[in-house]
Amino acid sequence: MKNLNLITLIALIAVMYSCHKNNSNNNVLADGTYSGQFTAYTALTSGTTTDTFVIKLAYPSYSSYTSLQSNTVTAQGSYKVSGSQITFTNTILFNVNVDTKAAVNGTYNFKVNDNTLTLTQTTNDYTASYDLKRQ
Repeated sequence: MKNLNLITLIALIAVMYSCHKNNSNNNVLADGTYSGQFTAYTALTSGTTTDTFVIKLAYPSYSSYTSLQSNTVTAQGSYKVSGSQITFTNTILFNVNVDTKAAVNGTYNFKVNDNTLTLTQTTNDYTASYDLKRQ
């Protein structure tokens, strides 16, 4: 009878542990190429813009592009992850007339779910969101 109680207790602990176990893959940002959609909303114009976007991560470096086929870098530099935030430091200087909407720079909230990466940044009345899939 003691053996049965011990086995039952061990089985119960194992079931409880597996139900409460954190998935170590949640919000872990893996190196690789992520591509998808960039969406920006500006309260000033009350409108949204969308575009394609690609970011290549190779910790601690990154580079971003407007398409998988593009050789034109829109941003590059280094990044750091802290909790659910990621801070990109862009080292490219742009001419004032260059459209830099795909130039990732600053601190973003991020979320990883399987092979998808979502980046969101809100500054004043401007929200930028990147919905990307790992290639």
